[in-house]
Amino acid sequence: MKLDEGYKGAVCEIKDAENILLAVGYIKDISDDSIVIGERDNLMSVIEKNQEVKISGFSSSLGFKVLKGTVSDSNEKVLEISDLEEIIDRERRHYIRVETNLTAGVYGGVHRSMKDSDWTKVLVKDISLSGLSFEMDKKLKAETVLWVQLKLETGECCLPCRVVRNVDGSVGGNMKYGCEVLFNEREKSADRDIINAYLMQLQRDLIRRRRKVSEAYVAMETERIDKKTGSGEKKGLFSMLFGKKDKAEKSKKSDSHSESEKIKEGSSVSGEIKAVPEPKKVSLPIDFIFTKEEPIYEIWKNWEDDGKPDFNPIELIENQLIELYSKSNNYNLRKDYETFVNDVHMLAETAVMNAKVKNAIGDSSDTDVTDESADAETAETQADEIISNFEAALSEPLNVDAAVIVRKIADNMRAVMFMFPPLGDGETIDELKIKQELEDNSVLSGIDEEMLSRMLDEKLYLKFINIAEGKLPVDGEPGTVTEVVSRKQGVDIRETEKGTIDYKELNLIKNVKKDDVLCEIVYPTVPVDGMDVTGKEITAAKGVAAVIPKGKNTHLSDDGTKLLASIDGYVNIVNNAYSIENVLQIKGDIDNSTGNITFDGNILIKGDVQEGFSVISDGTVTIEGSVGANVTIKAGKDITIRHGVNGGTRGNITAGGKIRTKFIQSCAVTCYGIEAEAILDSTVECEDYMTVSRGKGTLAGGKFSVGKLIEAIHIGNEKSSVSTEIILGQKPNLLRRRDAAKLKLDETLKKYEEFAKSIDYMKKNADNLTPERKALFSKSLIQVKLLLSQKEKEEKEFRELDEEVHNTGYCRVKAYTAYPGTVIRIGTENHIIQTETKGLDLNNSAN
Repeated sequence: MKLDEGYKGAVCEIKDAENILLAVGYIKDISDDSIVIGERDNLMSVIEKNQEVKISGFSSSLGFKVLKGTVSDSNEKVLEISDLEEIIDRERRHYIRVETNLTAGVYGGVHRSMKDSDWTKVLVKDISLSGLSFEMDKKLKAETVLWVQLKLETGECCLPCRVVRNVDGSVGGNMKYGCEVLFNEREKSADRDIINAYLMQLQRDLIRRRRKVSEAYVAMETERIDKKTGSGEKKGLFSMLFGKKDKAEKSKKSDSHSESEKIKEGSSVSGEIKAVPEPKKVSLPIDFIFTKEEPIYEIWKNWEDDGKPDFNPIELIENQLIELYSKSNNYNLRKDYETFVNDVHMLAETAVMNAKVKNAIGDSSDTDVTDESADAETAETQADEIISNFEAALSEPLNVDAAVIVRKIADNMRAVMFMFPPLGDGETIDELKIKQELEDNSVLSGIDEEMLSRMLDEKLYLKFINIAEGKLPVDGEPGTVTEVVSRKQGVDIRETEKGTIDYKELNLIKNVKKDDVLCEIVYPTVPVDGMDVTGKEITAAKGVAAVIPKGKNTHLSDDGTKLLASIDGYVNIVNNAYSIENVLQIKGDIDNSTGNITFDGNILIKGDVQEGFSVISDGTVTIEGSVGANVTIKAGKDITIRHGVNGGTRGNITAGGKIRTKFIQSCAVTCYGIEAEAILDSTVECEDYMTVSRGKGTLAGGKFSVGKLIEAIHIGNEKSSVSTEIILGQKPNLLRRRDAAKLKLDETLKKYEEFAKSIDYMKKNADNLTPERKALFSKSLIQVKLLLSQKEKEEKEFRELDEEVHNTGYCRVKAYTAYPGTVIRIGTENHIIQTETKGLDLNNSAN
């Protein structure tokens, strides 16, 4: 992507993937797919090539920009980043954000001008390009708009802000708030430029402090280790690893290497530590750098064999060690390699020295060099002759036996091997000797047998080879619990299908059925023990079992991998464990604090049901208070309301069982039976009975459809002409079933008639039918037979329901007093009460 030219000259910071600050600079140049960042106040760090970085830049004219890219070039002056890609700034406050401890002034309102007396003193804790946080002793509401006046080293500015969160609650008596700065990023702002300059200055100061601490630490460690190892030509390992070698040492070593041969071909044998060609990427300790005077070089120089590799072992060994160091960040492992190299050096030195001594003195045990009886002059002559012969012998070809050295490293989890070739008439080495060396060094497990054979077949001399690897233990993975039903308790407001939100639907109750899965359980994996190269077993750690949140009325599945509900009910979290309750208790009212209630079990409400809310249950509903206007109550079983119901215009109560209450007014009711003191101006459908025989016992106004019995003290109202309609013998639920059966039958008849007409038409035109129409004709014949069978079945169902509707059975209405305006229908008989009637008792005389 091409970055806007307007960002040229913009200050920026460079971070790694973990948002660690690497450098601060400015955008020096912009091309089609890269940018060049220039050094600012000597703060440009050298970053490794191909590293992916984030670039956060800020321009007062174009605003904030966050990019990611790959480092293509880096030095102490410039940094080039290519493959640019813009990324969404999801964590805006984390970019160019610094901690502060500044005193500032704050006042509220959308306007910038207020009197000095209206200012409040606050402590600003951090600032970023898009926000800040501060502490104050006053409480602020979310979305509060305010102004923050800051006096900074780069100038004085006033920031428009909006409170977005309370960060930590109370801090030493003060409240801490997080604010969003309300700048428009594409508008020029002197205040924003002041903030930007201040933040960049603090970033630069931070880098300077970090560098000073780092340099002081390196100097201190170098001095400490050098004192421990002794001063002089040898430097400490710490300083060597960090490239702090003395210039004289570098010069001396570089002279010794100038005559050595360069690597012509590096080995790629599996299991070997490959040679790495120049240039070297890691500085080695001086002890690891070999010269032409080293015994190893002399062994290689005198090795005469057709398979002799065409490389200088000094260079090869050095580059192998460079690779070791580049791959190992473990200090102890590096020390293991250091010891191994010293042992290799000692073995070579001993072998060469023994061979030279053997050449000089032969196999004779006679060590006399002069004749004790000779005079001084003769003795001196004899001594000169022996010394001359000794020096001549040292220049003769060496006869050195092949040798192998094995060492355990990395806490015995690896064994490395180095093999010298035979020189002259020296003995070769065989597999038996190698295995004996392994055994002598207790390397008994994890041996690479294939590499062992290749070492001999391919003569892999003068190379570091990993000959054995231990098996690391595999610790057991910890067990986990995955929630299917969340244990998080609280409001869960959801959007409806129409895109609106009903704030009465708080979804506080989590209903479950028996055997519903509450959570899934993964048990710890089985640990696998390891073994080091000595054959010692390394015990793997067992995985920690997850705590199963099992509570009341829950059980595990047969395989133990799921926690299930043992009963129908709702989820109650007790001590972070699932418990299932089949009685839902609401200790107060049903209102905005609870929202609407839907539960599959029994519900007990200690208070009232406020206006406009609903309570729905598959079990019983018990309300110890009253029910307000426009409330919906539904229960699969009984409903008990201690005080009563004032339904308003849309009150609705439905029960699969009985309803017991003090009074019902202006409400639609459907149930099996009702027991109340008064029912007024309501529409009631009751399958069995209605008794209003306690207290005032008044049944007045509205329509009452009851299956068998109505019993009341007063029916109608003597002071009002309001109509009271009573229908006995028609069970409302049965009527609905009959009507639904009739609709279903009518639909089937309509389909049957349409197919019949189509078949009749195709019969009349059978000779002219196409193959497709003939196939349709056959299908239609089958379909019409099925519809005919369905029609007959539905007609029978409808007839049975219709007969049951008209078979009212024994029906009765009783009242101490019935007032005019009351209409009573029993079956097909209508009774109109025109005068006040005492002792009303009507029935259909059916048995």
